[in-house]
Amino acid sequence: RVKLDLDVPVFHADLPESSSRDVQGLATHPEVKVGVRGREGELSPVLIGAPERKREGEALAWHVTFYLGEDVRIRRGSTMEIVLGGRPVVDLTDEAHVSGSVDFRSGTVEVFGKEFEIEHGFAKFEGDEPGNPYVSVTARWDAPDGTRIFADFVGPLRTGVLNFRSQPALPQGQIMAALLGGGTGERLQGAPSGPQLRDSRSETAGVVVAGSAITMNVNRVISHVTPLDITTRVTHDAQSPTPEVEIRLAPKVTAEISYRTRTPMPGEQTDRVLLTLDWRFRRNWSIATTVGTRGSSVLDLIWKYRY
Repeated sequence: RVKLDLDVPVFHADLPESSSRDVQGLATHPEVKVGVRGREGELSPVLIGAPERKREGEALAWHVTFYLGEDVRIRRGSTMEIVLGGRPVVDLTDEAHVSGSVDFRSGTVEVFGKEFEIEHGFAKFEGDEPGNPYVSVTARWDAPDGTRIFADFVGPLRTGVLNFRSQPALPQGQIMAALLGGGTGERLQGAPSGPQLRDSRSETAGVVVAGSAITMNVNRVISHVTPLDITTRVTHDAQSPTPEVEIRLAPKVTAEISYRTRTPMPGEQTDRVLLTLDWRFRRNWSIATTVGTRGSSVLDLIWKYRY
């Protein structure tokens, strides 16, 4: 057994902008056999890879303790930079086992396009999954109106829960309005209406442009936390912006959920939420079925010119 202590006073790591998505691990199928058939029809098994050899119990074991210094940090482009500390421990026996914890001393992380400052946090390594530690971290962002919003992430790295709170305390709707738009929503609630609106088209265009910038940040966050192909966007019908979420279920099948922000006009469909399933059965042709929450339904046969 070799005990090794490593002092790491300075260490900088740059992570890629997007995380790789591993393929799903599958166990050996009991009815599938790989081999070569001889002349008489018998099957001689063939190994696809080298056989795994289990490390002997009397083999040399390593116990490595890392002492993280004052200038140890990881960075991912402009979206994350964290200064680390702590004493993680790695034991190399039959497998690699990680224990101990890593402290989040300071840093910044981007949430919905806003730069949050890390107040405190840690990652504790438990069990046999070093890539899925237990994480508890709190970060804060100060809105332009003085409201302080906190983001708390608690739980395993892959399945933990992200919650938002604020000082002074605000409903979740106003907190999300601050994160997506920059304010807590009071100006929207007290906004003028009717004759006081001079140029609704300019305001709608401004909302759509702002919504497009927001959805770019949302799409980037979604791509880092889920393997699903999810896209968000904001469109408009010359009168109101319409947020939309599209999920690709298969290479040629997509599901889209849209929400109409304005009240339906007389003679229009009363549905505010619409669900659309689109199946592209040929290169230029697709069938789209739209169902509303108030019972309306539409079936479209669509032809698009594709370059």
